[in-house]
Amino acid sequence: MCHTLLINSCQVRVCTILFKNPPQHLAAGKIAETIAKKYLTSKGLELIERNFRTKNGEIDLIMRDGLTIVFVEVRYRKNTRFGLPHETVTIKKQRKILKAAQLYLIEKHLFDEHECRFDIVAIHGTIPNHNINWITDAFYAQI
Repeated sequence: MCHTLLINSCQVRVCTILFKNPPQHLAAGKIAETIAKKYLTSKGLELIERNFRTKNGEIDLIMRDGLTIVFVEVRYRKNTRFGLPHETVTIKKQRKILKAAQLYLIEKHLFDEHECRFDIVAIHGTIPNHNINWITDAFYAQI
């Protein structure tokens, strides 16, 4: 489905793909992100943004923990037969998250104002009977 929008006197064509039945892994990922968001807000964090996308990567959740901006990667596995969810956050994935976080901070003019943290929320098990493992400071930006 495509729409033409007028933004700052420019016409922009926006197209979206609608899935009648989204692929199961995408639907499970969105559910896992919602579970993670609810879990983190119950622990006192505040949601700033969800699914911040850049050409280099995506950040699932951006939260605030006091004065700290927290970039959260959410991982879900139905079972742990092939490893735990957090083990799938490779160095390559960490670099993508770090680049996206840098772009977010620059875009929002927050680069010098806040400390940042990179967390992982690993969820495994069936969705109604899942286990959550929140790993704070899961990885660091190397300067």
